Amino acid sequence: MRVGICAFWFNRGQGVVARQLRSALDQLGHETYILGRPTKESFPMPQDARTDDVWAQEGVTAASTFHIPVDELVGWASANSIEACFFDQNYEFDAVASLRANGVRTIGRFVWERFSDEHVAPTREAYDLVYSMTLAEQQRYGGMGIEAPYVQWGVHPEYDAYTPQRTGYPPAPGREAEDVGGPVLFHYHAGLLGKRKPFKEVVKAFSATSEPELRLIVKAQIERRMNFLERAVKQDSRVELVLEDLPTEEHLQMFADSHVCMAPARWEGLGLHLYEAIAFGMPIVCNDDPP
Repeated sequence: MRVGICAFWFNRGQGVVARQLRSALDQLGHETYILGRPTKESFPMPQDARTDDVWAQEGVTAASTFHIPVDELVGWASANSIEACFFDQNYEFDAVASLRANGVRTIGRFVWERFSDEHVAPTREAYDLVYSMTLAEQQRYGGMGIEAPYVQWGVHPEYDAYTPQRTGYPPAPGREAEDVGGPVLFHYHAGLLGKRKPFKEVVKAFSATSEPELRLIVKAQIERRMNFLERAVKQDSRVELVLEDLPTEEHLQMFADSHVCMAPARWEGLGLHLYEAIAFGMPIVCNDDPP
């Protein structure tokens, strides 16, 4: 089957899901095509579909705008003879419905916190199927009258390429003469430093510890809301900021080399870092706060 995927095609959770979904469909023998959706211009870190790193793949078309026009979406599907198309977090219901009216099976998913009762009717018109990636999400959709099958996500085989290197770290400052086994690295995915990520609370909790061998890596993709973090680094030398959008290989190796995945969040979608931590054999620290 010729299958399309319309989603972000760059280093964000949605883009990684799209890339891994594509590899799964390819492995099943389907022909896949990507329509890479850019962010809105107002997004904290505006991006278009990428053509470098792991994103350099064949069959990728960059969409012209976040709100993809009907003619562009239908034209892309027609040019590639798309028979079914996956969408991620796409509320362009008229465009998706037009694609469905042209005989393309439309399949979508949404993050639970951005799907409300107002979306139910247009979703039914536009999509043949909406699926859930968590049981809590499935239960919520069921309460809205949407039968959303549960698709259990897994640990992608690409993580097998990374071997954790957690030995050979130098002793903590002031304890060079002691056999402390090197620093213990806590890795916190802070993303775009938005409201969903309680980075201040995480840093404060870490700084309340006294063990000198502990380290906290705050990994973010953008310099934003920096006053607190810059003060935290000055006050506690055990806190390290990594504020750049790293190449995939470098990012995953850095994460694999850490000892503990710090994952507190005010709300969470799929949580790809949780799957990455499982792949690398890391304990996970998170809050018990289901949707």
